[in-house]
Amino acid sequence: MTTSNSGPRAGASKHLGAAVAVALLLTPLAALLGPGVASSPAGMLLWTPPLVPIFLLGLHRGWVGAAHGLALALGAVALAGVTGALSGSPVADIAGLLGLAGAYGVVALGTGFVSEHLHEARLAAEEVALTDELTGLPNRRHAEIFLDAAVASAERGIPMTVVLFDLDHFKRVNDTLGHQAGDDALRIVADVLRSCTRKSNLSARIGGEEFLVILSNCNLHGGMIFAERFRTVLKERAQALGLTVSAGVATFQPGCGSREALIAAADEALYEAKASGRDCVRASSTLIAPIRRGVAAA
Repeated sequence: MTTSNSGPRAGASKHLGAAVAVALLLTPLAALLGPGVASSPAGMLLWTPPLVPIFLLGLHRGWVGAAHGLALALGAVALAGVTGALSGSPVADIAGLLGLAGAYGVVALGTGFVSEHLHEARLAAEEVALTDELTGLPNRRHAEIFLDAAVASAERGIPMTVVLFDLDHFKRVNDTLGHQAGDDALRIVADVLRSCTRKSNLSARIGGEEFLVILSNCNLHGGMIFAERFRTVLKERAQALGLTVSAGVATFQPGCGSREALIAAADEALYEAKASGRDCVRASSTLIAPIRRGVAAA
């Protein structure tokens, strides 16, 4: 899934750029205040604005941003030195400038380290929130987010199919072989799904023994082929557990309205597969009547 760069994110980038530009201009302008002003005790505060781009770019963009901020800060200091020399008001000696550069470098390293740590922690938290702990597959919430994006694409004419899988007699596996065997069975299902699913698609565990696969740029026939291949491979892999699976397949029709309607169609096909003796795949026979938004189908 991709997100747009427009809106609040673009506005924040503009504000960030404006703040960096103002901060970088303050120090060179300060060099024009007069001889010795920038090197006086009070004037030393005029060397702090270049820290702003280090902080802002570092916090927003990690190590790369901190490095860019450091380069900009040193550029501002160099510009201040040239401006002061040309105006006849030298701002600092070489030793002072080197010390200042060292201080900026320490700040850049610290900011980059903190930013990268926070970024990694945020990504880890997001992964935990969107991942099923037992199988490592995306969870229901992740599937809903992915499906919303897939539905939006399907509304623009890109075919999209969902497959709903449900393990047959899974309770029997737990009751006869134990819950550990049941957990192992779910992990086998996850492994097979991962091996069968392309990176552009999504396989998720959405319930106890229920799994959802979202197939982008795939019609009903392609969905049936995928479901049948998965059913066959799983039956071979889980033969020792006697595990089989039933599947319902449904394809999104432009104008059908919502992901809920699509899932309901797949669920109806799954129910038909269960009623047909299980261990089989059925396609949805429900043609969801196209509707206009906000108007019920006739």
